[in-house]
Amino acid sequence: DSAEVYLNGEFVGLLAKDTEEGELSYHFTMTILDIDLE
Repeated sequence: DSAEVYLNGEFVGLLAKDTEEGELSYHFTMTILDIDLE
């Protein structure tokens, strides 16, 4: 299961649910471009 994350109408990342080995965890993935760091 996963969901797209938006902030002020702009896509910022992906939130994924992981239930590996009976444990529940969530992972947030955000791509940072070099132009975002300027």
